[in-house]
Amino acid sequence: MAEGLLRHDAGDRFEVFSAGTKPSHVRPEAIAVMRELGVDISGHRSKSVNEFSGQHFDYVLTVCDNAKESCPVFPGKMVTIHYNFEDPAALQGSEEERLAAFRRVRDAILKHLENFPSMNSDDTFTQFAAAINHHDVIALTALMTPGHLFVDSLGNRVQGVTAMEAGWRGYFAMCPDYWIRTDHVIAEEEVVLAVGEAGGTIDGVSWRTPTAWKAVIRDGLMAEFRVFADNKPVYEILTRRGA
Repeated sequence: MAEGLLRHDAGDRFEVFSAGTKPSHVRPEAIAVMRELGVDISGHRSKSVNEFSGQHFDYVLTVCDNAKESCPVFPGKMVTIHYNFEDPAALQGSEEERLAAFRRVRDAILKHLENFPSMNSDDTFTQFAAAINHHDVIALTALMTPGHLFVDSLGNRVQGVTAMEAGWRGYFAMCPDYWIRTDHVIAEEEVVLAVGEAGGTIDGVSWRTPTAWKAVIRDGLMAEFRVFADNKPVYEILTRRGA
């Protein structure tokens, strides 16, 4: 259904494909509820995501948690956007109940696709934070503007995607379980402010510290990312490393 909706509304701007981790067939309920919107998917077929292995995509949209976990890694830089819709095919019930489930999911997909590919500032920030927690450097760099600026809590500045790619890889190597948690996020136009915690393990020593972040989002990409944190726990560990 997502492929049909995106092809119908934005086929002049995107080449659209869809696939599943466990392909079977296009459900008649999906064909019926899409026809209600004037979209014909009767000629579509259920495809395996493995058919697209090795291909380059600008965006990959996963629409359930299982797909998110099972989705293969595609080459090149891309933006991954995850939605968790219910699986209408899993519903057992009357024909009308099944159709109602497919309509709910159809309408939910349509609502999320209204602003695609433009994400709100807080959506971009959420994607960026998720990429940090997954240590997904490719996803991080795909979400950066070419002139992306990173500023740490001491005012050290790193600019440019290439430099930041090396920086994130080095940090994840030093702190292999680094994580961040955002408790509160405030977004106003292109500026996002967030507070929470960050932590991890360096040289076998665990640390965590209150942290705040400021991000500037332009055209759905991270133009600036500033971190405000008490880095004393990290510096103490690194000092012992150098002793």
